[in-house]
Amino acid sequence: MTYWHEGPLASFDTETTGVDVERDRLVTAALVTQDSPGAPVSRRGWAADPGVPIPAGATAVHGLTDAWVAAHGRPPGWCWRRSHGRWRRPRGWEYRWW
Repeated sequence: MTYWHEGPLASFDTETTGVDVERDRLVTAALVTQDSPGAPVSRRGWAADPGVPIPAGATAVHGLTDAWVAAHGRPPGWCWRRSHGRWRRPRGWEYRWW
């Protein structure tokens, strides 16, 4: 039996305009994967312009501002299309829930 840390690893993180899952919007997303211990790490990140002002409270948490997303963000649909293929399970990966 292998331990969880001996197999492939993946981490997914987001920053949003708040914590309300029905109202707030995605600002950034990141996916980091590693096939095995010592293997190269793959990093992917996307910045979306949420189309609404980022509240001061959210900026205080993650540091992302309206000016930053205006300069670096893409439309949310572009981010989804670009990232969707990256989220699929790579061949040979096994999901374990415990």
